Amino acid sequence: MNKESGRRWNNNIWLICIALLCFGCASNKAVVKRYDTARQDQFLPVNMNINGGQILTVGHASVVHFLGRTIINSNQFRDVEVSYLRYPYSLEIEHGWATRTGPVSLISLLVSAGSVLIIPGYMNETHTMNVRVLYNDTLIESLQYTHETKAILSLWHLSDDNRKAVAGEMVQEFLADLRERKLIPTMGDLNRPAPVMDKAI
Repeated sequence: MNKESGRRWNNNIWLICIALLCFGCASNKAVVKRYDTARQDQFLPVNMNINGGQILTVGHASVVHFLGRTIINSNQFRDVEVSYLRYPYSLEIEHGWATRTGPVSLISLLVSAGSVLIIPGYMNETHTMNVRVLYNDTLIESLQYTHETKAILSLWHLSDDNRKAVAGEMVQEFLADLRERKLIPTMGDLNRPAPVMDKAI
């Protein structure tokens, strides 16, 4: 193998590696599992407030909107009110994430920026979702969920895809806890007859 063909071979190998890296990251779209609710007894209607009306960045607002729609579309509640306090039960949700940039992720971001996002870079993120379940003004339970993820930055991949996937997973955990711990009554609970107490003789 002469020098020219060897140089060509090396260039081809580099191009293949870069292409695999790019398309491998680009195909890692958010896949959010659907919460199977078809046969489950619905909870009573709730009011829902996410992040207390804070002004959010465009990216965060997109994830918060997705989180809220996931809860509403889960069909776990008879109704979800987001504008007024119509119902006795309420969900107060705080969602956000913190970015951790270590040496490896910092290098990947610099390389990505140098390639104008053709080569993907990433950031490590810690996502949290805090949920307060209330009956009128009385706190029933506080729940917290934490997930780690990598936010991929490239021309072919939106970092919000990863963030929405994480939000979907935390919503599923929350709905499972809500049902397992019976924090809110279900519609079926209203239709069950009250227990008959034996009278003392």
